[in-house]
This record gives sequence, C-alpha cells and structure tokens, in this order.
Amino acid sequence: MVPSYSEHDLNLHSKTDRDYRLLPIWEAFNHPLHPTSNRGRTLLIKLKPTTASMGALADFEARLEVPKGRKQDLDQQGLLELVSGDYLFGRNEFGSQVPMDDVVLAWVVGR
Repeated sequence: MVPSYSEHDLNLHSKTDRDYRLLPIWEAFNHPLHPTSNRGRTLLIKLKPTTASMGALADFEARLEVPKGRKQDLDQQGLLELVSGDYLFGRNEFGSQVPMDDVVLAWVVGR
C-alpha cells in the first residue's frame, strides 16, 4: 500500500519572528517527486506568480542578508537549515495544485 500524500504549514510566521515578506513554508510527506531512497525532508513553498508579487519578493530578497550568529538566532527568525537529503519544491497557486506538477527549487546533496 502506498502511503498517502499530506502537507502541513510549519506556521513559522506565528511561532517565530519570521519576516512577513518571506513566504510560508510547508512540510510535505510522501511527495511523489521526492525519491523514496532519500531520507531528507520535503519542504514546499506556494507561490502566486503575479508580476507585482514576484517583483516585490525579488526586491526584498535582493536586500536580504542571512544573519551571522547562533543556530538558535536563525531559528528564532524563522529561517530553516536545509541538510543533506532535503528538497525544496515550489508550487504555483494558480496552477493545478497537483504535487506531481511542483518544481524542484533546491535540494541538498552533500554534508
């Protein structure tokens, strides 16, 4: 029996000091594009790719600096550390909403 797909919002905006301009992050389970031989997490961001929203996000990200400090400080700011085996997918909210149509944005292949 194939495990069913599910996802949940990590609620980083309410649990941490995550900047509201950063997109929410979801964790997905049994994602069809994540290789079963890979034990990493599957993370997902859902995008609304309008010209205005993508432009605003690009402007914000161009000035974004990852703070240097302790992991605890990064966690408090709602920034996630990707580790070996983790995948980050993007989903167009104007699209099909089908996980098979998600796009790989990043994956960690080393230590």
